[in-house]
Amino acid sequence: MRKPLLTRLLKLRELDRVWRSRVQQENLKRLYFLALFGVFLSLSQICLFWLLDATGSAAEARWREISLLVHPAILLLSLLIGGLTLRLRRQDNPSTAVERLSTLTATLVLAIGLMLTAFDQLVIQGVTPLVAACSITALLLYLRPLTALILFSTALIIGVLIIDQLSNSPALKLSSTMNSLTACASGLLVSWILYRNFLREQQLRKVLLRQREILKARTRQLQFQASHDTLTGLLNRREFERLTESELSRVNRHPAPLSLLMLDLDHFKAINDNFGHPAGDAVIRHVARLLGEHTRNCDTIGRLGGEEFIILLPETDLPQAQQTAEKLRGLIEHSAIDIENGRLQITASIGLACLAPGCPTHLTPFYQAADQALYRAKRGGRSRVEHFYFTPGLDTVP
Repeated sequence: MRKPLLTRLLKLRELDRVWRSRVQQENLKRLYFLALFGVFLSLSQICLFWLLDATGSAAEARWREISLLVHPAILLLSLLIGGLTLRLRRQDNPSTAVERLSTLTATLVLAIGLMLTAFDQLVIQGVTPLVAACSITALLLYLRPLTALILFSTALIIGVLIIDQLSNSPALKLSSTMNSLTACASGLLVSWILYRNFLREQQLRKVLLRQREILKARTRQLQFQASHDTLTGLLNRREFERLTESELSRVNRHPAPLSLLMLDLDHFKAINDNFGHPAGDAVIRHVARLLGEHTRNCDTIGRLGGEEFIILLPETDLPQAQQTAEKLRGLIEHSAIDIENGRLQITASIGLACLAPGCPTHLTPFYQAADQALYRAKRGGRSRVEHFYFTPGLDTVP
């Protein structure tokens, strides 16, 4: 079923309340171009009437003289409206003033159309100026429905009175009256439709922008989930390997030291077995936070899975990497984590692989070297750092 008229009007009123400032912003732009249009139109009309042949009846001569007086007034009004528009454009929130200027401009346009219609009765007895004024008002300005109703109704009443008083032919009087009624009614209808459509367009644009933001947020979320570990927020293995391959390509082109730390928490299975998986998850998050807080911004941290972490240290030689690894191992060893049953002490073993400048390699041997170093640290008693070192022209050296 179609919505009742009252429901539509209430909805339009609500949209008008929400988007009134946006309507006035758009009207401010339109007022500026309307002023330019008025300047162009008045100048062209002045030139036309100035060059017009002055011969003719006394009524035509009088009509020409009046037109030459009216159009300079239109020119001045257009310049005034343009100046006020430029002034309002410099203000921060000119909505109320713009609404008043819009109503005043619409009133002036219709008044000028009525005045020219009255003058036209001296010669052609037509209502073309009123038709043009109604069209300009309806098409170029967004008027609130009540304002448009008052303006076009008033214009129709005054237009009918002018025709009734100045038109001599009953047939022309009837024709001009009907044309005035059509012009004002059409102007009101077009004005209401355009205003309603503008408000709906703004509402639809708001919905689309909100949906676009939601889509962007979901896209970012999916991208994050595709490249990060959900428990710690660190890079997952796939994304870490992609970044490591990129860094290896860089140092192969521009020789620089590069180090890789592989960290494994000691006896982590016992933590899950004795204290439960929530405690294990808390330990994983705790270690991830320590690693993030005590490494450089340029370092890349990832979680391989379970209790294993991996860190890429660009521009880091072997002594610097060993220092970093020992610092991280000590931080983990001396930081206890509170759990439901008390405080839990944890340790970690670290395997280090360091690539000397000018020693090209690929991800697999680099990763395997760090893994072998980690295995040695585990086998050597845990809570320690072991390293492998790649040097140009030599195999991996312990």
